[in-house]
Amino acid sequence: MNQDNEQDRDRITNLDLLRGVAALAVCLFHFDYDGALGIPSVSHVLSYGYLGVQMFFVISGFIIPYSMLRSGYRIKNIKGFLIGRLVRLYPAYIIASVAALSMWYGAALTTNNEGEWPSFSLIQVISNIFLICDFTNTDWLITIAWTLAIEAQFYLLIALFFPLAFSSNNWIRRLAMALWIMAPIMAGKGPTVLTWTALFSLGMIVCQWKSKMIGWPEFAIMVAAAFYAHAEVYSPTQSLVGITTMCTIAFLPQIKFSSMTKLGVVSYSLYLIHNNTAGPILHFSKSLPDSLWIRLSTLVLSVTISIAVASIFYRLIEKPSHALSRRLRKRLF
Repeated sequence: MNQDNEQDRDRITNLDLLRGVAALAVCLFHFDYDGALGIPSVSHVLSYGYLGVQMFFVISGFIIPYSMLRSGYRIKNIKGFLIGRLVRLYPAYIIASVAALSMWYGAALTTNNEGEWPSFSLIQVISNIFLICDFTNTDWLITIAWTLAIEAQFYLLIALFFPLAFSSNNWIRRLAMALWIMAPIMAGKGPTVLTWTALFSLGMIVCQWKSKMIGWPEFAIMVAAAFYAHAEVYSPTQSLVGITTMCTIAFLPQIKFSSMTKLGVVSYSLYLIHNNTAGPILHFSKSLPDSLWIRLSTLVLSVTISIAVASIFYRLIEKPSHALSRRLRKRLF
C-alpha cells in the first residue's frame, strides 16, 4: 500500500521491513487462496496473510502524521497535502487497473472467446476511478483496491483532523483521539474509514509518543482502548496484529534485513500488481500434473516474478510519482 518514502538518510528501516512483510503476507494469502498449495498446515498459516492489510493501516497511521509534524502542517496546507498524497496513490493505481483490464480482454482473446467477454458499466468504471465501488455496490477491477479507498479516506480525515489530534492543548487532543479511537464502535462495519480508525490510531499514538506529546500512562490507556475498539468490530486477532506492528515501530531497534527492507520499498507496487502478474502462472499450473513439487514451484515462481515485475513497476511508475508529489507539495505548501 502507498506509504511515504523519505530520503535514505531519513528512512525508518523498520517501516520498510514491516511493509515488506505485509506485502509478502498478502501475496501468499492470495496465491494459496482456499488451500491451493495442498499442505493444510502451511495453508493454515498463509490464510492469515490478509492481516498484512491491518499492518499497512497501522503504518499509515504512524508515518502520515509523522511526516505532517515534520513539515509543520497547518490546515491551510490541506490542498498541497491532499494533492501530494493522491499523486502518490493514483498513477500506479490507474495504470495497474488498465493493465488488469487489458489482461482480462487478452485472456478472452487467447481462449477463443470461450465464456463471456468482460463487460463494465459506466458507473463501475467511474466508481473504480474515484474509489467508491463499496458505496455503489459495483465490483473492483483490482480486488485489493478497497483498501486504497480506505487509505484515501484516511488522507482526507487526517488532513482535517490533524490540528485537533495533535493539538498542543492536551484536552482538545485527548477528546479528538477518544473520538478517533472509538469511532469504529459507533460506525460498525462499513465502507468508510471510520470502521478502521482504531487501527490507524495505533500508529498515531506511536507518533505522539515519539514526539513526546504523551507519557506512558496516556500511551497505555489509548492503546488498550484502540485494541478493544477494533476487536469489538472485527476480531482480537486483528487487534493483536495491530499492536505487534505498533510495538515494532515504537520499541524495536532497527532490524537489519536488507532483502525484506528492499521489498518494503516496492511494497505498494507489489500490492497492486501481484494478482494480475501471478494469475496466468497460477492458471497455467492447473493444467500440469498435480504434485506437491509443482505446487511449491508454482508458488515460488509466482512470488519471484511478482517481485521482479513490481520492481520494474516501481522504477517506471511509482518512483516518478513520488518525485512529482514532492515537487507539487513544495510549490503548494
